[in-house]
Amino acid sequence: MKKAFSSVIGHSRVLTQFERQIEQDNLAHAFLFMGPNHVGKTTFAKALAKELLETTDQLDAQIDYVSVARAGEGEEKKTMVSVDQIRELRSRMSMSSFSGGYKVVFIEDASFLSPAASNALLKILEEPRGKTVFILRAEHREDLLDTIVSRCQIFRFYPVSNNEIENGLVQRGLSKPDAALLSKQSHGRPGVAIRLLKDQEYRSAFELEQVFAQRFFSQELSGQLSELAHRFSKRSRDHAQLTLLFDRFESHLRDMLLDSIGVEDWVCDPKVQGEKDARSIVSALDQLYDSKEKILHHVQVLLALEQVAIRFAQR
Repeated sequence: MKKAFSSVIGHSRVLTQFERQIEQDNLAHAFLFMGPNHVGKTTFAKALAKELLETTDQLDAQIDYVSVARAGEGEEKKTMVSVDQIRELRSRMSMSSFSGGYKVVFIEDASFLSPAASNALLKILEEPRGKTVFILRAEHREDLLDTIVSRCQIFRFYPVSNNEIENGLVQRGLSKPDAALLSKQSHGRPGVAIRLLKDQEYRSAFELEQVFAQRFFSQELSGQLSELAHRFSKRSRDHAQLTLLFDRFESHLRDMLLDSIGVEDWVCDPKVQGEKDARSIVSALDQLYDSKEKILHHVQVLLALEQVAIRFAQR
């Protein structure tokens, strides 16, 4: 299994459990992978799929592999996985395995199943067929129906240590100082570190949002509200961009908190100064986490971030 999982950074505990299940031929028919974005759920799921399908080729070329995600890209990305997508999945699941072995279904956007799609998926999970393995990816348990969760074995993916991420990047050819910097910036999420390494467009967006966060939290409340009103004068539907913005806000507030309590060695951004009262920073972070959940359910972004600014301004 080590070759199939060479792309995975961290999560040795989860890997050990899967090794045991496969060796004992006791693999569950449905798994729920839960954890923060970019922590490694997708990388692990695809590595598991390759192991079960006994292939090193691209999964998209495998007849016995099915991926279900929201249609579209960027601002054109659909808000939900539709019931028609799940019906199409059911149709494909009715066919026998081409190789005679496993069939693997990866529900990438399980957090975004429409109510009808959720019910349709539940019916499929209630009637497992042959050697079919379902992998559902979600950030939170609450994103799914309890009845779906109850039919899955849950694996929680936690942030990975800086040392593990740094070592993983060095193995990919990065110098140790650069690997140390990226691992620190990733806040325990290997996917962020890898994208910063390989995706120049993402890195540029990352740096722009970091500058925005620096400027935003250096202002008084009136300036912050003005910044938000200008930026969100038109409602953005680009979930990836909003996620990056929220991540940079979270990172900046975290650095401010660490600096304010005297743990400067853990601070990622040297420009951060924790001159704010720690209680105000914690309050703003709490509101940010709550707001991040709400934007997934279409609450107005401007209103959500205004609440973060107000919390930050409180003494």
